[in-house]
Amino acid sequence: MPWFRKKTATPAPTIPESLRLTGTLDLQSAAGEGDKPATFKLTAYTGKPMRVAGFMDPVIIDLAGAKFDKPATPVIADHDTTKRIGHTTRQAVTATEIVAEGVVSSSMGIAHGFVKDAKAGFPFQCSVGADVIEGSYVEPGATVTVNGAEHKGPLIVAKQTLIRELSITVLGADNRTSALAASKPNPLTPEDGTMPTDLQAERVAAINAALTPPPDGWNAEFVHEVETLRSAAIAGDVSTADLITRVRNLTELQARRAEYPVAGGPAIHSLQGVSDFRVLEAALAEHVGLNTERHYGAETADFAHRIGVTSVMECARHACRVGGKDPVWRSKDAVLKAAFSMAEFTSLLENIAGKSLLDAYNAFPSAARQIARKLSANDFKDHTGIRLTGDSAFQKVGKDGEIKHGTLADQSYTYSVATYGRMFGVDRQSIINDDLDGLKDLPQLIGRGAAVALEELFWALVIANTGNFFHATNSNLLTGAGSALSATSLGNAVKLFLEQTDTQGKPIGVTPRFACVPPALKVTADELYASRVFNTATAGTTDVDERKVPSANTFFGKYEPLTAPWIGAAGLSGGSDTAWYLFGDPADVACFGLAYLDNQEVPTIEENPQPFNKLGMEWRGYLDFGVCQLDHRGGVKSAGA
Repeated sequence: MPWFRKKTATPAPTIPESLRLTGTLDLQSAAGEGDKPATFKLTAYTGKPMRVAGFMDPVIIDLAGAKFDKPATPVIADHDTTKRIGHTTRQAVTATEIVAEGVVSSSMGIAHGFVKDAKAGFPFQCSVGADVIEGSYVEPGATVTVNGAEHKGPLIVAKQTLIRELSITVLGADNRTSALAASKPNPLTPEDGTMPTDLQAERVAAINAALTPPPDGWNAEFVHEVETLRSAAIAGDVSTADLITRVRNLTELQARRAEYPVAGGPAIHSLQGVSDFRVLEAALAEHVGLNTERHYGAETADFAHRIGVTSVMECARHACRVGGKDPVWRSKDAVLKAAFSMAEFTSLLENIAGKSLLDAYNAFPSAARQIARKLSANDFKDHTGIRLTGDSAFQKVGKDGEIKHGTLADQSYTYSVATYGRMFGVDRQSIINDDLDGLKDLPQLIGRGAAVALEELFWALVIANTGNFFHATNSNLLTGAGSALSATSLGNAVKLFLEQTDTQGKPIGVTPRFACVPPALKVTADELYASRVFNTATAGTTDVDERKVPSANTFFGKYEPLTAPWIGAAGLSGGSDTAWYLFGDPADVACFGLAYLDNQEVPTIEENPQPFNKLGMEWRGYLDFGVCQLDHRGGVKSAGA
C-alpha cells in the first residue's frame, strides 16, 4: 500500500511539504475613519478532512500539532509570495479551527482589486499554507481520532505543521467555503483603486525612508522581515521610531552574520527544516556533545542549534527531505530505508561517529601514547628499525682546521603491526524508539575500546621485560625495600637514569620526564610532584613543641606522574602494586615504540546495515598498531620491594 495515491497512473512525484487547505473569509471595512485600511476575519481551517488537489485520499491537519510560524502571518493571493494582500494582526489555533484577523496592508494593485471585488460580493475562499514537519497514513478501514472526532481511513494526517502563510483563493480544496463582501467603502484607496491619499502617501514615503537598506542590500533571509515591518508600520501597528530601531537591529545582525566563516560553500537554511546535509550533520554533532562551531563554523553551528535533532527518526526525516525523498507520508520503516539508501546520510553518520570516536579515543588517559615513540609501518610484515649510536661529541678543531670523523654504530630493533577491532549493533527497535544513544554512545565505546587495547598491549610488553630489558646489567633496575616509592627512592632512580652511558661509556645526558605508577602509588606520586614541602617527624626534625618541621621538596613540579592501572596487581598478569617506572621524553631517548599502519594513529569507524536475517545497523571500529622495545637507556624500573 503506497503512502499516498495519485489520481493518474503516472509515477507519483514527491508530495510537496506545503498543504493548502481551504476555509472561510469574512472581509470587513475598518471600524474607524481616516486612513485606516480594510480589515478582515477568516476561518482558515475547521479541523475536518479536506480534499487536496492531485490526491485521492483526504488530508486532515491535527490541530494539536499545528502552530503559526510568526506573530504576523503574511496573507497573499493563491499561495504566490509575489502577490501580497496583507497580514494578520491576531491569529490562533484552537481545538477545532484555525482563525485569524488581519489588515489589507499591501499597496499592490492586486490588494486593491481584492478589496473592490470582495465588496462587490465575489465569493473568495481562503487557504492555509503550512510546512508539514511530520505526517502519517491511515490505512483504508482503520480509524484514527483527530481534532476530537473519529475519522476512517484512507486518510493522510498532518501530525505536526507550521503555518507559514494564508492565501486568498478563487477555488480552494473545500467548495463549501465562501467570502463575505465588505459593507463599507475601503478608506485605504479611492474608489478607482489608484494611489492612496496625499496624507497616506506622505506616511508611506516616511516609512520607506526609514527602511534604508545596508550598502550591499538586504540578504534574502531579511527581506521578508523588512516587508513585514513595512506592512505593520503602514497599518499603524508599529511606530516610525520603533521601525527605525528594529531596522537598525536587522542591519547589525546582517553585518554580524557576514563575518561568520563559511565552510563548504554557501547554503540557505530555514528554522523549519534543514536545507543541506552539513547543517543536519552539525545538528546531530551538537546532540552528541561535539564542538559544532569548531568543526563546522559559527553560522552552520547557529542554524544547527536552532534546528536541533533529538532522535534517529527526526534525523532520518530531515535527511529524506534534503535528499528529495519526502518523508511525511511514509511509515517509520520506509523513512529509515529511504534515509539509509542515500550515501550522503550514511556518510554523515560516519562523520559524526568518527568525530565522537576520536574525542573518546583522545580523552582516554593513555600513558602509553605519552611514553612511546611513534613508528610507521607500510604493511603487516616484520620491520627492522635502525638506531644510530657512537661517539658524536664535538672535539676541538686544531690549527690545521681539520674536523675529525666521529664513529658510528647501529643497533637494530624489530616491530610489526596487527589489526585490532570490535563490532557493535543497534537493533531496529532502538532506532524505531527514537533512541539516539546508540549513535552517541557506540562510537565513543569503540574509541575507548581502541585506547584500552593499545594500552593493554603496551603494558603487557613492559611487564614481560623481554630479554631482561630492565636489569642491573643495564643499570636501569632498582630492587629491595629501598626501591619503594619515596623521596629517597625517587632520588636513587633519577641518579640511575642520569648515569646512563652510550656505547662509548659516556653519559647520554637524558633527563627523566614521567613517573609511571600503579593506582596504589598514585597519591604518593602526586604528593612528590605537587607538594612544595614535606613535613618530617624523624629525630632532629621537630621543634620544642614536637611539631613537624617542613623541609623543601626538591622534586616539586618534576617527573610528571602517570597512573597506569595495567601495571598494578589488579591489572595484567605479572602486575605489581609496588613497582613503578621513570621514563624520558620519547622524542629524545625512548624505551618503547608504538607502530601504526601508514601513520594512522586513530581508529577507523564504519557503519553498515546488519545482515539480511537481522534488522538494524552495525558499527565496527579497527586500528592497526603494534608495540616494541627500543632502548633500555630511556627508562628505569623500581621493583618497590
